[in-house]
Amino acid sequence: MSFLGIIPARKGSKSLLNKNILKINNKPLFFYAANALINSNKIDKKIYSTDSKIISNYATKYGFEKRSLRPKKLSTDKTKIIDVLKYELVKESKYNNFKYVVLVQATSPTVTTNLIDRAIVKALKEDADNVITGFDCNMKHPSTFFSAGANNKIEWLVNDKNRDSRRQDFRKYFIRTGLVYVIKSKLILNNKLYGKKIHFIQIPEEQAITIDTISDFKKAKNLLKK
Repeated sequence: MSFLGIIPARKGSKSLLNKNILKINNKPLFFYAANALINSNKIDKKIYSTDSKIISNYATKYGFEKRSLRPKKLSTDKTKIIDVLKYELVKESKYNNFKYVVLVQATSPTVTTNLIDRAIVKALKEDADNVITGFDCNMKHPSTFFSAGANNKIEWLVNDKNRDSRRQDFRKYFIRTGLVYVIKSKLILNNKLYGKKIHFIQIPEEQAITIDTISDFKKAKNLLKK
């Protein structure tokens, strides 16, 4: 069972300029996810994917093999992650046959090696198409969600007959995080991220940080402070 670990990190970002190299504890944001991935002993090969020479230099400093930069056409703000994963997987499959891809995102500094390894173990145990992470939605329960239609008429997100029940009586729902994804390679080669057999690992809500805004960055900086 072979695993290809990938951490994508492009240089551009509209929401937070150069976010992948912003410093937390004098280390670039990229360091935290990269360090978690590089220290997993359950992954056969670990690579980064970037269009940035600066990030490439950081990656080799942290233990990755030097790689050519990602093509510009796969480095825009409209580029889909599936296209990046497929590009890198096909490139690596010339030399190795990987059953799974392990995606770790540079914008998730709270990911850990332990979490990555747990996701891999679950993928093998369950022969899962995917393993993702999620946290209990608690008060942010889908039964309370609504959108505003014409004349601000409420349209409930889900038709839940137990909407008036106590919160603790609601069915459990979870919110997906972006910390780690284990994906069968055959799905990616068929331009899909998800199969039918999806399992998950529950994590604490406070660990579920994905940095897209300055507010996210400040939250992560406070959480990871020395």
